[in-house]
Amino acid sequence: MPPEGSEPLWNAFLQLSRARSCGPAGPNALAFTEIDAWARLMRVPLEPHHVSALLEMDRVWMDRAYSKSAAPPGAKTLPQRSDHKLTAAMFDGDVARDAIP
Repeated sequence: MPPEGSEPLWNAFLQLSRARSCGPAGPNALAFTEIDAWARLMRVPLEPHHVSALLEMDRVWMDRAYSKSAAPPGAKTLPQRSDHKLTAAMFDGDVARDAIP
């Protein structure tokens, strides 16, 4: 549970988090520009300590988001990078299989 009196900041974080961008590896951290844009659009005055709190909340959220993507202990996983070299035949096979008719 969030501490008493932190509801406005918690709600701000939830709104910002719902609008976060994602990259190839997963969710991206909140940026100063996103926080600034949200505050201006919603007409919510944020002081520097509010922004620091939002960034710290986001750091914790990101840590948890990426820890959930880790395989549980003992689970079999594939390596991040293949030991096989990419050949033209392998590439063409993947392109042909994924092509949209």
